[in-house]
Amino acid sequence: TLYPFDFAFDDSARIKDLLSFAVHLTARGKEMVIGADAAFGQPFRGKIGELRIYREALTPSQVEQETQSDPATKGMPGPAASYSFAADAGEMLRDDSGNGNHGRLVGQPQWVSQEGRGGLALSGRGQYVVVPNSPSIDVAGRSLTIAMSIILEDSSTDGVILSKPWRRGVMAPPYHQYAVEFGKLEKSVDFYFGDPRGRQRGPFSVHPPIGIWTHIVFVYNGTVRGYVDGRELLAVSTREFDLTDITGNLFLF
Repeated sequence: TLYPFDFAFDDSARIKDLLSFAVHLTARGKEMVIGADAAFGQPFRGKIGELRIYREALTPSQVEQETQSDPATKGMPGPAASYSFAADAGEMLRDDSGNGNHGRLVGQPQWVSQEGRGGLALSGRGQYVVVPNSPSIDVAGRSLTIAMSIILEDSSTDGVILSKPWRRGVMAPPYHQYAVEFGKLEKSVDFYFGDPRGRQRGPFSVHPPIGIWTHIVFVYNGTVRGYVDGRELLAVSTREFDLTDITGNLFLF
């Protein structure tokens, strides 16, 4: 017997995702690390002046607002975590979102002020921030935005700017639930995520300038879009026709 779906119910969104063959993120329940990977290796060398994570895929107009103005602007969704790096001392990175995702500084990274912006300088030598896991940043599904203002240094090694690890304390495929890294070979900033089958997706790369404050945004909603200072420089679909993915998703109903 065939039973028709009533798209007035909440399951309609899941059915539409299935039929779009979109690749989903998976919640993993691990702490978030700013400035290093899951094993506290691949340290990032540079400065971070803003960092926000949204559980929604921002539209192009919202990305423009995020780049040019305060994220509290009318019409913007509330971030799951928001770090302004406005402090000038202390061992805590305060989350301004109201969700309590405060971070603990490790290795004495330096608070800095540069060009009117506060930030945290990471030396690339064992300095990072650890944020305990919470439901607000344990993002699953097909909607995610990561926005940050950073100064890249021309490092000879890869560096992890942000990681929500796949496993705690271990760097093994697919490495990250979601992450943003600096790639030494192409001097790129790369977005990665792990899919429900434990496969790494990415790198999805943009190429910002070195040595100056740059605003970078990655948006995921089935397509990865990358922005540098408000300009869209990347758009890559992750949809695929994979029978095992379709079968696995069908068992969710």
